[in-house]
Amino acid sequence: MCKMVIIVNYKNYKFGREALSLSKKIERNLGKIIVCPSSLDLLQVKKETGLKVFAQHVSGKDKGRNTGWLTVDGLKEVGIGGTLVNHSEHKIQVKEIDQILVKCSALNLKAIVCCGSLKEVKQIMKLTFKPWAIAYEDPKLVGSGLPITKFKTRRVRKFASMLIGSGVLPLCGAGISSARDVKAAKSLGCKGVLISSAIAKSKSPEQLLQKLRGLNG
Repeated sequence: MCKMVIIVNYKNYKFGREALSLSKKIERNLGKIIVCPSSLDLLQVKKETGLKVFAQHVSGKDKGRNTGWLTVDGLKEVGIGGTLVNHSEHKIQVKEIDQILVKCSALNLKAIVCCGSLKEVKQIMKLTFKPWAIAYEDPKLVGSGLPITKFKTRRVRKFASMLIGSGVLPLCGAGISSARDVKAAKSLGCKGVLISSAIAKSKSPEQLLQKLRGLNG
């Protein structure tokens, strides 16, 4: 059976009660997978579900006098297990990615670094501290409903091959919106997928969640 890491990014589609309701639907259908709610809902989702809760973004700032910044130390102290980094909607410089990975490594937080090109992937893999996973997402396909597995097939396969033997999980995202897309990602060598709009934006997310049952590892 095809077993994949399925990660649901809520972006800024759901907040408060709606975020919690979606979280419970996800848990009911897919078990204790990784979800990335808004920073406003991290603790509530963690407290009221058994899901693995990750942040959507974190800074490389130190704990202390850094008003307004979400820090790695802060995530660790409140029990959040990991974070997305460098999503196509929140790009940062490689230097800051490096700072974040150093901190995540020291505090045992899982970092998923998003890359919009194979060049970016190579840059991340040259860093001393590697992320738990790299998610290859073509920015032009994010939120489009056009799956990267179909429209960037060769690049996804090449990306996955680049991480063989590295210990870094290859994930892909952008336009992933069906069980077929998840299976296609598996066939191209990816170990998991990032899904957002197809679930977080949907008025009836359970239709897709039910179809994804049994695919997540």
